Amino acid sequence: MSSIYFREEQPVRQTFMPLLIIPSWLVITGIFGWGFYEQLVLGKPWGDNPMSNTGLLITGISVIAGMGALVAVFFSGSLITEVRSDGFYYRFSPFVNRMKRIPVDQIASAEAKRYYPILSYGGWGIRRSPFRRTTTYNISGNKGVLINLKTGRRFMFGTQHLDEMRTALEKMMAGVSDRYR
Repeated sequence: MSSIYFREEQPVRQTFMPLLIIPSWLVITGIFGWGFYEQLVLGKPWGDNPMSNTGLLITGISVIAGMGALVAVFFSGSLITEVRSDGFYYRFSPFVNRMKRIPVDQIASAEAKRYYPILSYGGWGIRRSPFRRTTTYNISGNKGVLINLKTGRRFMFGTQHLDEMRTALEKMMAGVSDRYR
């Protein structure tokens, strides 16, 4: 059984996101609601080049459901990271639904540091950079841990607790050097 040195759960809750997503969803729902009312209830074709009633229903319901799914993904998402004695674990729900492990014996180095999310990795979320062989998982902020694998692949994970993460990584990596003495 591995010991847990550090665990962090970061919900996807940036303050500006609900201010963008929810009003957009409400506006689109209102526009299609008006279109449904005009065309289906009043019998007046909606728009200059109106769709059939079936086309309007399918398109409207699909768009409203798609926007609703975006809202649901936003409110259910989180990045969970754990530093354990046997490796680094992570999950980024709803996209990575089970904990994945990077075994400690495959890690060449792990460095907790400040970085520039937009300039270095293209922003927040899950980002893949094939030229740098780097995959980034971050929610917000500019602090994270860069894990370099012995294969040359790299992972950047965002954190809100840089010092605690650094201490846990040092403890995890010290366990590797103790095993191979």
